[in-house]
Amino acid sequence: MTQQPKSEDQLFRDEFEVLSVGSDEYAFTVPTVINTVIKPLPQRDAYLDIGAGHGNLTRHFSKLFKHTVIVEPNAVLFDELLDWAKGNGVSMSGQVSAWTPDVKIDGEFDFAVMSHVLYYVDADKRRDFVKRAFDLLRPGGRLVLITVADRGSEIAKLYQTFFTPEYYQQIPFADEVYELVQKWGYKATNIPFHSDIRTPSKPGMFDVMDFLLLQRVDFKDPATAAKQDAFVDQYLTRENDFSIASPGGIVTLYKD
Repeated sequence: MTQQPKSEDQLFRDEFEVLSVGSDEYAFTVPTVINTVIKPLPQRDAYLDIGAGHGNLTRHFSKLFKHTVIVEPNAVLFDELLDWAKGNGVSMSGQVSAWTPDVKIDGEFDFAVMSHVLYYVDADKRRDFVKRAFDLLRPGGRLVLITVADRGSEIAKLYQTFFTPEYYQQIPFADEVYELVQKWGYKATNIPFHSDIRTPSKPGMFDVMDFLLLQRVDFKDPATAAKQDAFVDQYLTRENDFSIASPGGIVTLYKD
């Protein structure tokens, strides 16, 4: 029997899995968001997760709310999350969609998350992108934005190496997002963190790189593939494995 090629959604999911397993980010962000953002909420009825992805945050946070709504464009990841919710007694619904202006969500929310989502949004559309989620919060609600940080980091060097200078400048680094949302009129805080993404093999790091670069780089091109290999050899090869430093920030917007 001829094996069917994987769909784009499945390929994205598989690369996300490598990153999810190898990242130590969630060991910090999950308890930090729970303790500093979720527990102080006046109530915990409804949670909105935009770009829920693999559910690395969703699976923890959703257990703390009466109902969770997810908006996720990847059908494979969406179905996996809903199956997980059913199997774990978690009330969850949602839409297979990007967070576009025509997406209609009923109700108000106490808490919303956009984790590593802003990269996929053009810089001139991010203000509206954030506002549409913030407007769904009830008074006392919180919107959390998680993104990479530090233009001197290894992940920033990855972006600089493979993106055009113009596109690199659009990458939403957390300290810049923090300043920007305040200019937009939001009350906000920023909690920086350090994390690493590790893989036991070079092909695994290639998958991580493709994912981090938003699948915008054609590594099937021989010259680009050689450049990728050289980058791993020079910057990401350790004694026993491969890793890339990926610092970030938890930017929280407050609706009082």
